[in-house]
Amino acid sequence: MGVLILVGLAILGAALFQRSQGALSGSNQGFGTASIALPPGAAIAVAATEGNRLILRAHIAPDHEELIIIDLRTGQESGRIALRWTASASR
Repeated sequence: MGVLILVGLAILGAALFQRSQGALSGSNQGFGTASIALPPGAAIAVAATEGNRLILRAHIAPDHEELIIIDLRTGQESGRIALRWTASASR
């Protein structure tokens, strides 16, 4: 029984070692530096990740915010969703 436990741990250790070597081999290289254009006075309020996406909530103007979606694999902006409030809408 003890031998089976040791064999199982050896197999688990070998699998973890192979996985770590694959991660270090450069197969998961970053995209370098990416830029996002924001107007003067704009600020990033919240940043969150979801899968391979970075979602930024940017304050553009007092009644205008945008969700900016960025692909973390490429660093490219995938799209923007404008959030605007009117006098009849509440936050």
